[in-house]
Formats: sequence, C-alpha cells, structure tokens
Amino acid sequence: MALAVTVALRRHQTRVVEIDGRPTPCATAQGLLILKLFALPSLYRQGENSRAAVYEAEISSLLGTGEVHTERALAALTPHMLAMDIDSLRTTLADIPARGARFKSEIQSPESKI
Repeated sequence: MALAVTVALRRHQTRVVEIDGRPTPCATAQGLLILKLFALPSLYRQGENSRAAVYEAEISSLLGTGEVHTERALAALTPHMLAMDIDSLRTTLADIPARGARFKSEIQSPESKI
C-alpha cells in the first residue's frame, strides 16, 4: 500500500526545484498533506501519539496555506486505505480548524468562567 501511494505521489504531486545547482524533486503541499494523512492511522495504532500530534500540527499548517484540498487528498488515499480510516481522517480534518475557532470565539466574547 505505502509503495503505491509514494509512486502515485512521485508521479503527480512533485515539482522540481534547484538546490545547490541541481534539479531536485520535492513534494508539493498537496503531496505532503497526502503523506501526513496516510501516516496518521498507523501512528495512532502504534501508540505514537506524540508523533501523530506533530503530524496533525503539520497538517494544520498545510491547511493554513490555502494550497491544499482535503477532499482531493482523501480521494487519492481512498483506494489505499480502509474506509474507517478515511472516515477518521475526515473527522480529524474537520476538527483541526474547529480547534482554532473555539479559541477565536472565546476571544470575541471573553466571558469569565471562573
């Protein structure tokens, strides 16, 4: 499964940039999103919660760029992952912006809860 995902990403989600005068293939933001999403279920199953949290933070950063499309990423992963993992990823993707929104709403109406 992982090989099929990386082959597809190499083919469709890379661009060539020059590093030290050499052309170097690099993943696009969309490709990075797909890779991070692909890894999350495995990290959680292995109990690697700290690493999963880092991946979620990186996903949040990618979402903030506006350069990525979550439904396209999930569509790319659907043939390679369990349906329940795709559903969990969809929930995670919906929760990430909601976290920030919770804090923003508290700032706009700073009612004392103490």
